Amino acid sequence: MRIIKLSKQEFSSSAEVLDFFETVLFSRSNPGKFRVTAGRINANYFRLGEMLVFSYLTTICYISRSASPLKSNTDRYRKEYPHFFVIDMDSIRRVEMASLYDIEAVAHKYGKRTNNLVKSQAWPLIDDSNVSKKIWAFLEKRSHRLTEKLDEMDADSDDEVLNKTSLQSFGGVSIAKQILCRRGQKRFRDALIERYGGRCMISGCELLDVIEAVHIVPFRKEKKHKISNGILLRSDLHTLFDLNLIGINPETLEIFLSDKVRRVETYQQFHKRRLIPNGVLDLSKDYLSLKWKQFSEKHGLQ
Repeated sequence: MRIIKLSKQEFSSSAEVLDFFETVLFSRSNPGKFRVTAGRINANYFRLGEMLVFSYLTTICYISRSASPLKSNTDRYRKEYPHFFVIDMDSIRRVEMASLYDIEAVAHKYGKRTNNLVKSQAWPLIDDSNVSKKIWAFLEKRSHRLTEKLDEMDADSDDEVLNKTSLQSFGGVSIAKQILCRRGQKRFRDALIERYGGRCMISGCELLDVIEAVHIVPFRKEKKHKISNGILLRSDLHTLFDLNLIGINPETLEIFLSDKVRRVETYQQFHKRRLIPNGVLDLSKDYLSLKWKQFSEKHGLQ
């Protein structure tokens, strides 16, 4: 088990830590990539499947498993962060009401001295497998999967905020939930803007205040913020796309409007217009095909 202490130099607040784990890590081209400064971890003592405990100040905030050993970093941050490992994104759990003091207490209870986890500036390794399992069980009881909070939001908020019965679902995931959670995608949006420029890819609108990051296949279905699963749309077009009132042909990238939308004069101009690439498109044809199938079945297209 490895205790990874997140520093004030890298994260100015707990809100930044939350954004990093619940948005940034998902949006990276290599989802879960966690860069490491020199001397933090000895590669000989870091394994695939390692139990990872992330703390900020003295608070335990997340736990997860590693999905890789320690590797050499070759991206543009390699001078400051010469190494990295990959976090298993499916294993991330947010921890509530636990601290480094609690870990010390559990370790001491089972006969393991931890050499002052709280004051140490290092990233301590707890190499006793039995004690590690006890600590892990303690933290799991005080944690939840990241998706569980969204499930609660679905149950508690959809009927109040949106007319849930009027919205479609994708693999059991309510579109209402997708619209409610949209504001939590800043880093994903930033990555798409960097790739495609700050314009709606249907209308060409350049007013960034109304440009939103769109998952072709909803995030809760795919569980990762992948650039190949994203486009930029004006907020109203985003909603119409989520509701399968707008479709994108995966073969031609042509925009198709439902009969209902085509009757609205302001949208007629977009029918059979091609998606605006704003650079080199990096879209997954598989994702587009899944979404197109929904649109086609809903509107009787072949």
